[in-house]
Amino acid sequence: MKLAVTAPDRLAVRTVPVPDPGDLLARLPHPSALAWIRHGEGIVGWGEA
Repeated sequence: MKLAVTAPDRLAVRTVPVPDPGDLLARLPHPSALAWIRHGEGIVGWGEA
């Protein structure tokens, strides 16, 4: 039997500021995570949509 998977009606995003993140690349939990970094500042993200 194959189970159907339904997508949620909405996409929820949570942004969390970090006072001193240190090395942003070191914060990536796995290779499929994303990072936008310039001059030591930026954003890292991971998850599914």
